[in-house]
Amino acid sequence: MEFWKNLITSIRAIFGYKIVQEEDPVKLTEQSIKDLKIELSESLKSLAEAKAGFIRAKREVEKEQKLAEQHEYRAVALLEKAKNGQIDSASADRFALMELGKKEEIMKKVNISLKGLENYEAMVKKLEDQTRVIKEQIYTWETELNTLKARTKISQATKNLHERLSRFDTNSTANLLESIKEKAIEQEALAESMVFVSSGKTSWEDEVDKILGLDKPANNPQLNDALNQLKQNVNSPDYKSMPPPPPQIVQPKDVPPPSNLLSELEKLKSKLKE
Repeated sequence: MEFWKNLITSIRAIFGYKIVQEEDPVKLTEQSIKDLKIELSESLKSLAEAKAGFIRAKREVEKEQKLAEQHEYRAVALLEKAKNGQIDSASADRFALMELGKKEEIMKKVNISLKGLENYEAMVKKLEDQTRVIKEQIYTWETELNTLKARTKISQATKNLHERLSRFDTNSTANLLESIKEKAIEQEALAESMVFVSSGKTSWEDEVDKILGLDKPANNPQLNDALNQLKQNVNSPDYKSMPPPPPQIVQPKDVPPPSNLLSELEKLKSKLKE
């Protein structure tokens, strides 16, 4: 991927690693991030020390500036005393020159220190920028690495799934399912036909009878015609009443045979013995 190429190039430029084909880019990136964090920690430490040194140097310069201002104030105070007649003018001028000379000596050192502070401040700012760049780089690499790890897991899972599916005979499974489906359809059709046979009518005929009201005996024209025919036969002058059905003769169970049959049976047994 393009990200890995850029990452390895950056790592080579920063750390001088020699990348070979067998190395794992993920492990390499993780190690690079660790090394970069160590570099960041050292940069932060150097930055803190540099800022502390800059603050101390700045305070020293401010202290020297105040001391130069005091010498100037002393020179002015001497001239004011000479003006008020408290001291003679010659002595005031002499001491004032000495104070101004001291001030000039201090200001020369201050000017040199101010130039050094400017360079110091530029170095501190540059170190801050480098530290910020390292932080941003670490954040970018960690974000990209986490995203690529997730994508790698998903792609590996997808690959494993496809490998497992490739080991199955999808055609035989599909044929088996199709056979089961056909058998289920046959069983459903058979069950439905049995219902039609037992009822004598199709389901749609039953629905039509319900709509027309023919499912009730009183509304069935065939039954009404049969009833009217029976009425005509009964009410005709030639009608003869139907004889009642003969009574059913129920044979009693476990009735013993007559005695004469038993005697005949005994005679036959005796003859067989002779």
